[in-house]
Amino acid sequence: MTPGDELFDAVAERLVGSPYAAWRTPDGFVVRRDLAAEDWHVRSRPGSRVAKVVQNHVVLDEETWVLTITDEHVEVTWSDRDGSSVPVFGTALRILQRRGRIAETTVVTTWTDDGPQQHRYDTREVHRHIRAAAEEIGWVEQRGSAERSARAAAVLGFVVGGLTLLGLGLGWAVGAFR
Repeated sequence: MTPGDELFDAVAERLVGSPYAAWRTPDGFVVRRDLAAEDWHVRSRPGSRVAKVVQNHVVLDEETWVLTITDEHVEVTWSDRDGSSVPVFGTALRILQRRGRIAETTVVTTWTDDGPQQHRYDTREVHRHIRAAAEEIGWVEQRGSAERSARAAAVLGFVVGGLTLLGLGLGWAVGAFR
C-alpha cells in the first residue's frame, strides 16, 4: 500500500456517516458531496435542476509526503436515465474557474415521510477531515499555486494602494492640488 493509498483510506474512513465521499484521481483524490445520497434524489427534477458543488481536489506528492488542497466549483445536472432521475456531473467540470480556498456553507431542507430534514454542507468540515487524517499519518500541506497567486496579487494591490494614498497625502500636504 502506497502512502497515497493510506491517506485516501484514512480520509474515506473519516467521511463515513457524513454527506461526503472520496474518489481516487490519477494525482490524488477528490472529496465532495455524495451524489448517491438520498437527499439529492428527493430534490431532483429531471431537466430543470442544476446545482454547483464545491469539491476538494487533493493532489499528493508521495515522494515528499506533501499534499495540496484546491477547492473547485463543479456543475451538477439531473439526467433522466431509464426513467429514473439521477444527478450527474455536467460536461463542464470546472465552469467557474474559481479555485483556491472556498469557504462555503449550505443548508438544504428536504421533505421526507418523517417531515422536513435539514442537511448542512460545509467545505471547512471537509478540510478538517483531510487535514486531521494527513496529520495523523505524517503528511504536510502546501498551499496550491492558485491560492499563492491570489495572495501575491492581494499584497501587491495593498502596496500599490498604500503608495497611491501616500503620494496623494504628500501632494495635498505640500499644496500641489491648489
